Amino acid sequence: MCLSTQLCILVLTGSVLLSIFSSLEAIVIIDEDQVLEAKKNLTWLIAQEQVTSGEESLLRNFKEWQNNSDLFYKVSYQHLAGTPSQQKKLLTLGLCSMQGIYLMHTLQSVFKSSSKNELMYFTVVVHLSDSDPNSLRQRSFNISRIFAPQILRGQLLVIHTPLAAYSSLENLKTNRSEPFLNPILFKQMTDYAFLMNFAANLSDYFLMIEDNIHCAPNFITDIRRALAIWKEKLWVIMEFSQLDLTGKLCHSSDLPCLASFFLYYQNSSPEKLFSSFYKMLGQKKPIQFGPSLFQSMDFSIHEDNFSSDNPFHDQVSSLKPEDKFQENNFGKPNNPPAFIYTDMQIFKDYLPEKAYSLEEDFFWALEPMAGNHLTVALEEPAKIRRVQVLTGPEEELVFLLGGKVELGYNPSENTKDCMYYIPLGTLQNGKFDHKMLYKEMENRVSCLRLVVTTTQDEWIMIKHINIWTA
Repeated sequence: MCLSTQLCILVLTGSVLLSIFSSLEAIVIIDEDQVLEAKKNLTWLIAQEQVTSGEESLLRNFKEWQNNSDLFYKVSYQHLAGTPSQQKKLLTLGLCSMQGIYLMHTLQSVFKSSSKNELMYFTVVVHLSDSDPNSLRQRSFNISRIFAPQILRGQLLVIHTPLAAYSSLENLKTNRSEPFLNPILFKQMTDYAFLMNFAANLSDYFLMIEDNIHCAPNFITDIRRALAIWKEKLWVIMEFSQLDLTGKLCHSSDLPCLASFFLYYQNSSPEKLFSSFYKMLGQKKPIQFGPSLFQSMDFSIHEDNFSSDNPFHDQVSSLKPEDKFQENNFGKPNNPPAFIYTDMQIFKDYLPEKAYSLEEDFFWALEPMAGNHLTVALEEPAKIRRVQVLTGPEEELVFLLGGKVELGYNPSENTKDCMYYIPLGTLQNGKFDHKMLYKEMENRVSCLRLVVTTTQDEWIMIKHINIWTA
């Protein structure tokens, strides 16, 4: 049986179990202490009506169809990044993406909006549904590059379902009466079905999101609080957003049924199926929480939609593209020959010299600590006209929170280091760009050192250390 025990009992004995609630109001308001504790005004609606004969018939027909259909038995998944955690978590955030231009921003928002403690409670599963192998390979590489820390910690999984699995379902007999099914809609419905089927055993609950959303700060805590309040109540779907799919929460034990339901109703829209599903299982009205914990990326276009009370007020800037350094009259950097070394932990083959390369490459540093450094020891002392340092973009969660740049003089004969250093400046938002004054160019520089001043429990990307010499 794919339905939870409580819900099966509810459906089979609908009028008996639900009649005791018939005198209650449809709208329930939490008390004032709970509102203050939750930091948001939460309201919800729950059904107090009997299961209709039509919904009982739908449930009976659907279960009969499901029992006679071999839907997911032969489905295999490609694990593009990450491996499922051996320990079952509270929540899985699942999303499908096919060439979504905001996917990276969505993932950044999910992790950036969560505290270190909240990150322990959930895993994000991204189902990349690209049909083009080159696009799929590039997108999975970009995700693995930017979110390597989250992947290694088991906080992010990236999967793909081969096209053969879709082909096996194209001729599936469902309830649809139309002779022709829109192939785009079929692909979309099947994408979500495969995602939910994969996530069925990863956690206690499943939250659907889309690949173009922003998250309110500490949204995980709000969801946990709602689950605690509703722990002893019967529910099928909770909603934490007014968006079509984003914010729909269900029991993971219901995912096999919900995934099959998406295939059963291939000619319907995904957002409508959630309401059909919970009505079929006895929940007559939506359980809605507000204000919304998620917003569409489109909201960033309309800054007048934001107020100081809006939880997304401070996140508009994260959609701005990475600021690029202007070369002005300096031309391109020439980075003279040098020996590069660091005392930071190095991730795989993303070596420190890649930060000094003039190619599009970068250096990954694992959880830098205050006092760590990356040092450029020039083979020959040089007069420096300009110095640039660029760490990972702020919106990608991989920039250096605190750092300073120093110039070194009087190189040591026995070590590739300098006898003393003088400060040149500090990084702002992970960036540094300094044009030397005439007096600063009088002495030849032998070393350049980037020093970490703030310990971080996240990894950082150092993309470029650029030098212009006279």
